[in-house]
Amino acid sequence: MNFEYRARTKTGELRVGIIEASTKDNALRLLQSIGLYVISVEEIKPSFWGKIFPSQKISERDIIFFTRSLSTLVNAGVPLLEALDSTSVQTKKASFRDIIQEITDAVEGGMPLSKALSKYPKVFSSFYTNQIKCGEISGTLGKTLESLTDFLERQHAFKGQLIGAMIYPLMIVSMVLFVLFFMAIFVFPKLKPIFLERGVHLPLITKIVFFLADSSKIIFIFLILFLILIPYLLKRKETQEIFQKNFLKIPLISSFFRETYLSRLSQSLYSLLSAGLHLVDALENSADLIENEIYKKEILEIKEEVKKGVPFSFALSSRPKFFTPFFIQLVQAGEKSGALVETLKKFSEFSQKEIEREIDYFLKIFEPLLIILIALGVGFFIAAVLLP
Repeated sequence: MNFEYRARTKTGELRVGIIEASTKDNALRLLQSIGLYVISVEEIKPSFWGKIFPSQKISERDIIFFTRSLSTLVNAGVPLLEALDSTSVQTKKASFRDIIQEITDAVEGGMPLSKALSKYPKVFSSFYTNQIKCGEISGTLGKTLESLTDFLERQHAFKGQLIGAMIYPLMIVSMVLFVLFFMAIFVFPKLKPIFLERGVHLPLITKIVFFLADSSKIIFIFLILFLILIPYLLKRKETQEIFQKNFLKIPLISSFFRETYLSRLSQSLYSLLSAGLHLVDALENSADLIENEIYKKEILEIKEEVKKGVPFSFALSSRPKFFTPFFIQLVQAGEKSGALVETLKKFSEFSQKEIEREIDYFLKIFEPLLIILIALGVGFFIAAVLLP
């Protein structure tokens, strides 16, 4: 919510402005925290579109900004409470700013930062809070925040790279489908009576196109229903598991995503182990970073085996469908040499380069293949019109 305020500075200067906060009390507290003497605070009623599209979801970028700001200030020698206050003021999103303010209040009351963060599991993952906890225990909070920022930025950049790789092909496919759908609704229904009046013999290809044109409205309705249901179904854990399980069976795609999950796992384990966490705890926290439920279950099962004394590499080797021989061999070598942390770091760097190479290769192959498929689709429709 937005609030219009009137306040005075310590020197008596009048300030009038707008501040964003979730409640009037939070707006008042925020103004007081920056040294203003508040005269009045009034809520500004949101517009019609503001009610329909409220943008208060806390994103990865918000978390990265918070971590980077806190890291910069703490490493510059600013006390933690002041650093949190300063970061809160810089945060534009009201919902997140209020959370930071509540965390600041908790820390001011004597609560460790990691415990204050853990009160918001939907915002700060267990991986995040455990990293902070390790930094607090070892007295290296500044260094931990810095490495955590690097990790989050790498993860965010990688996701952006994946999305960016898919945008162009999806745009082209969407445009072509739109054109074909437009022709099916508005062009082909007008051509059909002309052919029928002249008694032209219609080849099979033309009959198929006319059938699709006649059914286009029904297809459109089913498509809309499908697009509405998909987000709902994907939120269900059972649907996610079925989809992810079958997804891992597709030859080319499965190998790419397996490499992606291993890269994320190795980066996470390296960060947590180097921060001082035990392997069992590191595995439990790393499982939260894996979006695939099947992989997550396997990692948690490995955690239980390691807890019972089974070597990490042995637990991995019993799951060849999920973990590559190269990854298993590196972990085994790291365990024998006592340099598991460094080995995981090297693997994460290597796998990141491999994934980037695979994305480039995919784009080089996919783009010409897409053009061929589009040409065949358009050619099919043109042939349906010209052949009679």
